[in-house]
Amino acid sequence: LDFDALVTEAASLDALRQRFGRLDRLGRLGNAPAWILGRSDQLSASAAPDPVYGEALRDTWDYLQQVAHEDRVDFGLEAFPVPDPARLATLLPAVKEAPVLFPSYLDMWSETRPAPHPDPDPTLWLHGKGAEPDRDVSVVFRADIPAATSEDADLVERAAEALELLPPLADEAVSVARHELARWLEDQGGSAWRWTSEGLEVVAIEQLRAGDTIIAPAGAGGLGAGTWDPNSGEPVEDVAERAAFAPGEVAKLRLDPRTLPAWLGQDLPSPPESDEAEVLDEARAACSGWLDALAQRSETATDGWAPLLRALGDASRKRTLTLTTSAFGDRVWRVTAHAPKRSVEATTEDAVSVFSGREVSLAMHLQDVEAWADAFARAAGLDRDVAEDVALAALLHDIGKADPRFQALLRGGDPIAAGAGEPLAKSRQFGSLAQRQRAERRSGWPRGLRHELVSLALLDASPELRAKAHDLELVRHLVASHHGWCRPWAPSTIDPDPQHVRVEVAGIRAEVSTQALDDALLVECASRFRRMCRRYGWHGLAYLEALLRLGDHRASATPGARPGELA
Repeated sequence: LDFDALVTEAASLDALRQRFGRLDRLGRLGNAPAWILGRSDQLSASAAPDPVYGEALRDTWDYLQQVAHEDRVDFGLEAFPVPDPARLATLLPAVKEAPVLFPSYLDMWSETRPAPHPDPDPTLWLHGKGAEPDRDVSVVFRADIPAATSEDADLVERAAEALELLPPLADEAVSVARHELARWLEDQGGSAWRWTSEGLEVVAIEQLRAGDTIIAPAGAGGLGAGTWDPNSGEPVEDVAERAAFAPGEVAKLRLDPRTLPAWLGQDLPSPPESDEAEVLDEARAACSGWLDALAQRSETATDGWAPLLRALGDASRKRTLTLTTSAFGDRVWRVTAHAPKRSVEATTEDAVSVFSGREVSLAMHLQDVEAWADAFARAAGLDRDVAEDVALAALLHDIGKADPRFQALLRGGDPIAAGAGEPLAKSRQFGSLAQRQRAERRSGWPRGLRHELVSLALLDASPELRAKAHDLELVRHLVASHHGWCRPWAPSTIDPDPQHVRVEVAGIRAEVSTQALDDALLVECASRFRRMCRRYGWHGLAYLEALLRLGDHRASATPGARPGELA
């Protein structure tokens, strides 16, 4: 440990911060060792106690200086002098009293959709009584998102649609202390975009919570010397596409001069102002030509763009061009390029997973998810009966999509096309939010109705399907909760035009009216969730849910592939 030599080698403490606290190309924040950056402001006699280690940090440094020989400390097992018990006690942080964790708190924390009220703050158990930890939020910088305002409903909708293409990821986020971000946001207008499981929302500064994901306009600055710097006004690089892309997976690109580097966006084709068919076709052809040339341009690409550009320029991929309105109100192209074999978005979120750009039959998807969930459950070492119930729930989880209105929705709202074809689980449609809303209105699918609840009603209506379960209540819960609802509450939706839904699965026919989705079914979902938590444990039930969702995720990413078939 030669601290003095290291400081001498570096030009200054700022240079050390740049060296150890830099930001990599995906925006992850590196942390400098505390013993390096903390010498001047944490170890001096006048420094305040460390927020985590208290006086033990300074006492430990003093002890290291005492045992050092020629400014070096030998940490070898035989060479390092162990302090006596009395001295050792001063080198350890004080143990804070932790409050009692009651089962009622775990009950509330297990409620995920919606969040419980009240929602106990877990930091009390993480840091002990009397602690006031510096609570962090995650900040994602996007160049195509303007400053937040709740006064413009159209702006909120456009911003939400822009983020739907490339949802925020941890790889592009920077952790910032909540109070520091709040101070910075005061100079940015006093409001912020917050990304949640329900989508995008505008929040005031006082509504910020620890763990939030905040979307900040990249043009407002906020990063300097590779780390959080509220005084920096330099635009932050938008890394969304590169953070989201993985070789062999879906490649996405926003053809927006605000998000592209200058060397890539300088010859970008302008989107058409007219919606006339000829104008659109000409603009689409120009855009496709620009994309075709990306594979060649990838040879000179910098900053990690090369793999993404090669994928976007790959002629074997299926490219989808969507013309939409940006959050700033102008028109932009958005591109999605699907790999030949792995052509569906690797997600189970409804909006992206269902409208995936590739048509997948309902029968194939159910069998795929069953195979993957069964493989995961058995690999996890579950009891055979429980593993079979997880696989059964996977087979049944999407049978509610057989509703004729949902089938019409998957075909752009066309009920005639839906009646003429086989039931689908995934749609070849890959449009904007506005296009999907139009398809929803044409199809007659009620806003807010959940296909997983229709699946549950079909299961309840079939004695043959129910007889296949070892623990029927577990299967019911896994079917109902596979999109995050029913933990414990399900959305209450009145079907204004109830339909008879018919489906055949595993050689068994089931039929039910959507009138069965009444208050009694929703209340039973909530009470069943509590019983399942008692039977399998708070963590155990979540683990079983995760096995099914992971199977759904894998099957959605690789339609038609089964365990053992992928390289």
